[in-house]
Formats: sequence, C-alpha cells, structure tokens
Amino acid sequence: MLSKEPDILWDVEEEIPSNTPIDLTEINPELVKQMIAYDRYNKRLKDHNFRFMMETLEKPIPWDERTMKYLKSNYEKLKEYGFRVGKK
Repeated sequence: MLSKEPDILWDVEEEIPSNTPIDLTEINPELVKQMIAYDRYNKRLKDHNFRFMMETLEKPIPWDERTMKYLKSNYEKLKEYGFRVGKK
C-alpha cells in the first residue's frame, strides 16, 4: 500500500494532534514586571530566580534564547501557583 500511495503517511501525520501544550504568551518586559509584582507578594520563586528577573529589567542583559528559557521557566512555575497575565 505504501509503495502505491506514499503520500498517505503525510496526511496521517497532519491529522495527529501534537501532545505538547502551546502557550502563546510572549515574554516581554511588561510581563516580567507583573511576574515580579506577583512573586514579591506571594514569594513562590527561589531568591536567585527572583533576582534574575529583576536583573533582566535593571541591567543590560541580552534577551537571547537562554534568558528567555529562564524567564519562561519562571513564568511556568508562577503559573502553577496561580499567576495569570494581568492579575497581581
């Protein structure tokens, strides 16, 4: 069957949904400020994670892939504890 219709596998792959959740929230300075305000009140992150977020706003740290990875990790951690965008 595959020798006659090799394109059938491509169709099947397109129909299978991905199991990875997609979060469309983009990390930006405004979101980091909200995360800092939330954590300042609720104290959910470890000190070094909180300080890292503060330094991304205060110091000229480049917002490269590594920085975004750590900020996204902090966002996910705070989201587990009830942080929502726009909510303090």
